[in-house]
Amino acid sequence: MTNAEKSTDSLAFEHQQVAVEGVSIHTVTIGQPEKPVVLFLHGYPENWQAFKDVMVGLSQEYYAVAIDLPGIG
Repeated sequence: MTNAEKSTDSLAFEHQQVAVEGVSIHTVTIGQPEKPVVLFLHGYPENWQAFKDVMVGLSQEYYAVAIDLPGIG
């Protein structure tokens, strides 16, 4: 299931749950998948939103991907 969340720049964040070896991981992407990828991994106790503004800034030239580590988000 995919949701879209509008940012202040009218770009859409796409949220998905991805199963990896039986563990559900929340992913958030913005930008075009054919662009180079930048992956964001947060520390404890934060979540993907720590990178929200940076992801918007990079989304014109990169495909920004952030995940919530298992147990967070």
